[in-house]
Amino acid sequence: MIRKIMCNFGTLSITPGVLSIYRMDVLRKVGGFTKDEHNLTEDLEIAMRLKYYGYLIKMEPRSITYTHVPSTMSDLWRQRIRWARGYIYNHVKYCKMFFSKKHGIFGVFQLPVNVLAIILLVANIGIIAYDLLNRAFDFIFRSFTIPDYFWTVITDWPSAQEFVLARNIQVYLPIIIAFVLGIYLVIFAHRFFQEQFRKQITPLIAYMIVMPYFSTVNWVSSVVQEVAKTKRKW
Repeated sequence: MIRKIMCNFGTLSITPGVLSIYRMDVLRKVGGFTKDEHNLTEDLEIAMRLKYYGYLIKMEPRSITYTHVPSTMSDLWRQRIRWARGYIYNHVKYCKMFFSKKHGIFGVFQLPVNVLAIILLVANIGIIAYDLLNRAFDFIFRSFTIPDYFWTVITDWPSAQEFVLARNIQVYLPIIIAFVLGIYLVIFAHRFFQEQFRKQITPLIAYMIVMPYFSTVNWVSSVVQEVAKTKRKW
């Protein structure tokens, strides 16, 4: 659904390699698929190049295609490292479009948001992870130094009223609103594209809980590899 919205605003900047159709006359004008041995995501590169020369990229949400997906965590890790490093490489390669009025809303808004979204993801998950580790360390330390602390914390559950009153409404209200809005958008997207939501609840929960941490570590690793200029490979 996000891709569909981006298409409507003219900010779509990716043509998934598994299903892309190009106008050959346009492709020849921009140089075709150049042999760039350093580029790991040629589908993103050609899309960015088309945007650079002022062409539009459209999406057909009713199209259906099939592709091979990673079957193990190590394969998924390598795939996402390749995607992330290709993402970084191509955004640096076409950095002239950033804040470019010539490229309209794509240059002024979408490209900066592309980078900002990654920064916010890493910062947000980093803060959450630090807080969780700090609380875990504090809990373990007190469990070893304070008699009966461990069992007291484990067995002493607050009442619903105590739980609600102990929350900072200024912090939790935006979180609750964002969560409810996110669930609504997910359900709406499934209905809009006629997909069965019930069959995807378990993967969706796993994706929402596990994937942000996986992606954060993946992005950090990709940035480090790009800065260190390690060899790019599939």
